[in-house]
Amino acid sequence: MSNITDATSSTGKVEGTPAAQEPLTSTATELPAKKKVSGEVKLFIGILVGALILGGAALYPMLNTGQPPGPPPPKLDAVDRALLIPAGSRIQGNPNAKYTLVEFSDFQCPSCKTANPMIAKALKEQNGKFNYIFRHYQAARSHQHSRTLGLAAEAAGIQGKFYEMGDKLFENQGRVEAASPEEVSDIVVQCAKELKLDVTKFKKDMDSKEAKDRYDSDRQAAEKAGVTSTPSFFFVPPTGQVTRISTSADMAWWVADPKHYN
Repeated sequence: MSNITDATSSTGKVEGTPAAQEPLTSTATELPAKKKVSGEVKLFIGILVGALILGGAALYPMLNTGQPPGPPPPKLDAVDRALLIPAGSRIQGNPNAKYTLVEFSDFQCPSCKTANPMIAKALKEQNGKFNYIFRHYQAARSHQHSRTLGLAAEAAGIQGKFYEMGDKLFENQGRVEAASPEEVSDIVVQCAKELKLDVTKFKKDMDSKEAKDRYDSDRQAAEKAGVTSTPSFFFVPPTGQVTRISTSADMAWWVADPKHYN
């Protein structure tokens, strides 16, 4: 039995199947003998009708929801608190909160940048009911600087400023987008200086085994959890089912609803 559910904020998809079509009746017997439909033509007509019926069934979900049908969700029996909140996780907010919001995110992802202030607002408004953990996942291959930015955040985290560096990286996302690897290195070092970090240590820690292991561990956890896009959220209660939340809007709705805190 799976220990994870999916959250949606309002209406779900309307399920249904196309109405069955009446069987087609051949009119070949009404034709003169010399114009009878051949067996090959009948076969072609049968194949064509079958294709139309199957095509209609395949298109129905898209017409009904506005989106093409996606693949079935992966089995997520292994998605639990232990996978999502490993020892040593960097927690933002109340460290003693019973509930945790885990986000798999990418500092080069525009939607993740949009989610960042929404999370900060929710943490403030819920006043310690839940805490938050950022975990790294590069979903888009085009985000070529994602790993460098993640390692910068981890290096800052070694000096106790992971989330402060995260805010800086999101603020500089526009600069990073068109930057070369060398320019990105300059940007993250400038961020470290603005945060008054030990820059020499920061540079060394970006290349450290600790930072790389943490980044790679997050990626592996995301894959085990079936994450394929960012941001992806998981609401983790003290016991029981984990809830997967697909969008930032649903995340804000979910953590604001009192009935999700027992």
